[in-house]
Amino acid sequence: MILDDDKPDYFLESEDNAAPSGAPASPSAKPGDTIDFGSPSTMAENTGAGHDDVKPRHGKMRKVLAWTVFVGAVILGAVFYLRYCTPYVTDARLKCYVVNVEKRGLIFKTYEADVVSESAVTDTARLYSRDYSFSIDDAAVASKLQQMQGTGRPVIIGYEKYYGTLPWRGASKSVAVSVEQVP
Repeated sequence: MILDDDKPDYFLESEDNAAPSGAPASPSAKPGDTIDFGSPSTMAENTGAGHDDVKPRHGKMRKVLAWTVFVGAVILGAVFYLRYCTPYVTDARLKCYVVNVEKRGLIFKTYEADVVSESAVTDTARLYSRDYSFSIDDAAVASKLQQMQGTGRPVIIGYEKYYGTLPWRGASKSVAVSVEQVP
């Protein structure tokens, strides 16, 4: 043990509190001297912990966040698919008269048809309430309906209903998929 009269006791060097390798031997280090605080392996040796005990800092939280984002994306995708891409009414038919068929839209040009149901025309006890509106996906169905427009002959329109509308499918939740002339 080396004793130095000007320094307090805690600055004394001994084998018990020797400085790490590469560190200056005394606290009176000169500016520019490098201090080695030890590598993780020497720190693990000094603390008694091995490499197996060293865990990533936020690894578990990142996994939980990644799984939460993944499950959320799957749920949102399923909701979008069920609401906008899957019809909840299929194979529905309406006997009606075609009033108007036109191509509408600013960005997505879609065919839209307005029709009056046959029951609304033949019922004299109740007041006429409203027209039915359909979007039309197929240009062939739209051209058939345009030919029947204003003729006064009834047609049977097959349609599907969706919970939501998509801009490229049309403005109505009901989409006409087929048309037949009534003989």
